[in-house]
Amino acid sequence: METRGGFTIVELLVALVLLTVGVLGLQMVTGRMLRTVSTLDRRAIAAQIAEDRIEQVRADPSYGSLTVRYGEEAAPLPEYPGLTRETLVVRQRDSTETGVTDFTRITVVVEGAGLSSPVTRSVSVGRP
Repeated sequence: METRGGFTIVELLVALVLLTVGVLGLQMVTGRMLRTVSTLDRRAIAAQIAEDRIEQVRADPSYGSLTVRYGEEAAPLPEYPGLTRETLVVRQRDSTETGVTDFTRITVVVEGAGLSSPVTRSVSVGRP
């Protein structure tokens, strides 16, 4: 019998196992990357929702009614399914010997599906 050059069945099986392990490894890395990107994208959207709300409150010229106009319980956002936004507006007014301190603390909390923890943004606004 003449011997031919080529691969044995054992060599082919070893090559297929190595190829399968490599492909599965790439698939796992790709899946994790997609999950991470999705989570970061959702956090960026939540942060932008919070910043937009804060800017909306800061732009309102009627300082005296901010608490009534913008204070809200957690409410779903129709344009972003699965996310809720809560706006806390607390006015602090103190009289001291040096004068009157009057400012409003605005805190916006966005939470929901796809977020591992709530996104919170806060700002203090002084009386104009």
